[in-house]
Parts: sequence; structure tokens; C-alpha cells
Amino acid sequence: MTFTKEQTGAIQAKAGELMRSVAQGRSARDVMAQLYVSSLEEKTIQQGELMADKILQSVKDFDADYQAAQEDLDGLVETFQNKMDEGRTCVERCNYWLKLGAAISAAAMGQEAGSREEIIRTIEGMSVSEEEATPQREAELRESAAQAIKNSGILLGTLADQAKALEELDSAEQAAGLLLDLGGQEFEYRAVVAMAAYTMVKNGELEGVPVDMTAAQVTAAVCAEMEAARIAQAVEKGSMAVDVAALLLGLLGSVVLMIYVAIPAAVIVSQAILSMFIPIMAIPLCLLAVAVIMNVYGKVADLCMEGSKEMIKDAIAGARAVAKGMKAVGAFAVDRVLPKVIETAKGIWEKLKNLASGVKEPAGVKNRAAVTQ
Repeated sequence: MTFTKEQTGAIQAKAGELMRSVAQGRSARDVMAQLYVSSLEEKTIQQGELMADKILQSVKDFDADYQAAQEDLDGLVETFQNKMDEGRTCVERCNYWLKLGAAISAAAMGQEAGSREEIIRTIEGMSVSEEEATPQREAELRESAAQAIKNSGILLGTLADQAKALEELDSAEQAAGLLLDLGGQEFEYRAVVAMAAYTMVKNGELEGVPVDMTAAQVTAAVCAEMEAARIAQAVEKGSMAVDVAALLLGLLGSVVLMIYVAIPAAVIVSQAILSMFIPIMAIPLCLLAVAVIMNVYGKVADLCMEGSKEMIKDAIAGARAVAKGMKAVGAFAVDRVLPKVIETAKGIWEKLKNLASGVKEPAGVKNRAAVTQ
């Protein structure tokens, strides 16, 4: 994901205007609402305020989920599954968890699962009939989906591309956007950037990123990208072990996945595969796009936000460490983590295909989360 100089310049100009507005006393909510109205056609300020509220709440929700994942990932996944079960019949729940587990596992397997078109056709063909939808079958499918979520390597697999993107920036100052320690203003900073990214998604300005992504999904990418950069910097500084970083990025990936694949009960499960698989596959591109947007916003933040000018000096000094840290964690992941993720995903994929066709799970198939071990 790259932007032309003209696109970057336009983003930077808008960033400066927005951040100065915040610095001058306008609330982040007002700034975000105005951005929504000025960026999208036929939108009212009331609609902008509602969307601003959604994004502000999404930042809070993301932080709460990430904290919960670090304390008890199993409990967080169970809470997510209970919420998704609401309003669905037994057969709908069976098919939801079947297709969700298959979509996540296929994404983790990459090309080994086939082309995108082949994967979609395969998952669309998976189903559980009314007669097959027993409590036992539902429990098996639910557990497989939970394991798929906890086996996430979605962020680990993007580290090499993110490191390359950071290295290609014009200067270390641009990379500082991912490292700013804004204290109490950080919450507003993430929310404003999320609104900027969301309007760009809706206008089709981010190549490869679906225009129907939700505000919560875009906000999750912003929050995850900032946290991933901090983790990478900590590794390079030596304050965090690379295996701990891989574990945290695995947890972070699970949180992002649950936000990206939450399908309302009103959506017909048999038609939900495109709402699951395509957003999952778009996560890496979305993260790269958000990284560039955040970098540009961070570059102008020192001119606009109280107290951040001195902070950005420290951020610049450590900006180059982000790419190095991402490379270090990425190399560890490729060697030690991702092979296990792929192996586990293959086991889940085969098990789900068997459950869909009524075939019992072959002996010896393992179904454990690799990242969280």
C-alpha cells in the first residue's frame, strides 16, 4: 500500500488543519464530525456526530478488549461467541461457526488453501443441515472457531511488509507518527486518525481495502497499528523479549479478528462468507494504509498538540527502531511461530470440512492454538 506524493500532501494538509483545531480547543468529536461532513457527500452534521461517537466508542472498546485478551483470552473469545450466538437458531449458529472458523483458517494458511476464489467456493459449499445441527455438532464447530481465532497470525504475517513500508518513508520524522506518546491526548489522536482513515475508505482512496468496511474495523486497524509499533520498538530497545512480542501480537491479532468478523444475526449465514473472508484478507492492506496515514498525522502533530513537540524528538530518535524491531519479531515469527500457526490452521480447516460433510475427525489431528502456547 503506497500513496503518491500528491496524496500524501493532501493527507498532511488535512491532518494539520484537524490537529490545529483540536489544539485550539475544539473537541475531537466536533472535529471528527466536521471531517465526516466535509469528506463525504450528502452527509449532515448530525450524522457526523453519530459517526464520531461510534469511533470514539470503538477506541474504548478496542482498548478494553486488548486488555481483556492479555488477562484471559479464552474468556474474551467466549464472551464474543456468546454475543454472536444471540438471535440465532442452532442451525444458524452451526453454519456461522463453521464458515467463520474456515475463513480464518484459510486466511492463515495462505496459498496452501488455494486461490481466493477457490477458498470462497469451498467455504460457500460447506454447510450443516437442520438434521445435522445437533448440540454436539454445534459445540464442536464452536470450539474449532474459537481455536481459529486464538491461532491468529494475522499481524505477525504483516511485519515484513510494514518494516519495508517504514524504511521507504522519506525521513525518520514521518515514522514518528506511530511512536508519539501523547499522554491524555492519545485517545483523541487515535479517534481523529480513525475518522480520517474511515472517510478515505468510504471514498475508495485506499487501494485493495473494501469500501464497505465498518468504522469499528477501521478503528481497530488504527489502534492495532499503533500498539504493534510500540511492541516493535520495545523489542529493538531490548525492553521486551521477542517471544513476548510475538505473543502480544498474536493476542492483538485475535482482538482485531473478532472485530472484523462480527456478523449481525440479521445477516443470512449462507451469504455471510464475503462479509468474513474478504475483510480478513484485507487486514494486512488496511494496516499498511493506516500506518502511512498515521505517519503523516504524527509528522504534523508536533506543530499542533500541546506538549508533543518535545515528545516527538524522542520519538524521532527511536523511529528507526520500529522497522528493526518489526524485522526481528517477523524473523522470529517466520521461524518459530507461523509454521505452527499454519499447521494448526490446516488441522482446523480439515476438521471443519469433515464436520461439514459429516465425516469424523481423522485420528491425530491437532486443534490447539499455536500463538498462545
